[in-house]
Amino acid sequence: MAPRFVAERNHRFRPNDRIDGTQHNARRSGCLISGIPAFQPCIELDPTNAILDVVLAGIGVSILPDFLLDKPEIASQIVRIAPRWHAVLGSIYAYTPPIRPDPTAHVTAFIEWLQCAVKKQPFPVETK
Repeated sequence: MAPRFVAERNHRFRPNDRIDGTQHNARRSGCLISGIPAFQPCIELDPTNAILDVVLAGIGVSILPDFLLDKPEIASQIVRIAPRWHAVLGSIYAYTPPIRPDPTAHVTAFIEWLQCAVKKQPFPVETK
């Protein structure tokens, strides 16, 4: 979350605190991962870049992917409210259009890049 969001609330956040904001899994399970009943979000977003914009603007909080926080220009604007807490790892699905039976080279390269990012491994760049 943005430092301004923390400062305006003058509160030390704990993992079990209920915070108004975005919660992706509440519609599926009805509960947060910790078992606390889900709250009614004031805004729901899906694309990561939109979520990041909202967090950086100090409007709300989110669970962000680690690879975003590896960028100093982003990490310097974010405050971890529960530094010892980590989200439960889930699955990432890559869907391709049904037009072709095999993914194109671009789609395959993107999926390989995503796998490297999740594993925090460098993406092998082919040189000619």
